Amino acid sequence: MGKKISFGHISRREFIGNAAAGSLFIAAGPVSGLFSIDNQKSEGWPKDAPKYRFHMIGHGHIDPVWLWSWAEGVAVVHSTFRSALDRMNETPDFTFTTSSAQFFQWIADNDPAMLSEIRKRVEEGRWDLVGGWWVEPDMNIPSGEAMVRQGLYGQLTFERLLGADQLLQQIPILLDILYSAANH
Repeated sequence: MGKKISFGHISRREFIGNAAAGSLFIAAGPVSGLFSIDNQKSEGWPKDAPKYRFHMIGHGHIDPVWLWSWAEGVAVVHSTFRSALDRMNETPDFTFTTSSAQFFQWIADNDPAMLSEIRKRVEEGRWDLVGGWWVEPDMNIPSGEAMVRQGLYGQLTFERLLGADQLLQQIPILLDILYSAANH
């Protein structure tokens, strides 16, 4: 029996380690058949496969103060954004997306030079703003009014800090629906 994970208090390092182990397990799934006794021969790629393009876009989905302290949440946002900017410097066609205007406000407050770098990448079209929310919202508990304010404050912050609003909305964790909208 494996180690029981307690979500009452888990450090960032433990969380990342557990997430990495789980990701490795999932990623290794397709190659696990190589070690199977009844391994079947693959048919390979379809002949028209070169006609298709597969796009991978990095997305910084961060729940900054869910399992961590406030200060650690701010640090996670900063390190994630720094990593994305570093990947952009290394790889000319790397693109990144994130939501939550609150994150950009933290960067503006703590590292204005980084905000300038991000603004440049937004202008280049390599850093996409999605969601438009102040933070990625829980869609079950807030009222419709709260959701409108989330969007308004998020859009105003994107405009003020980055000179851009964004039109693409997303709800990355769609485990529920907006209760107040469904019942009115």
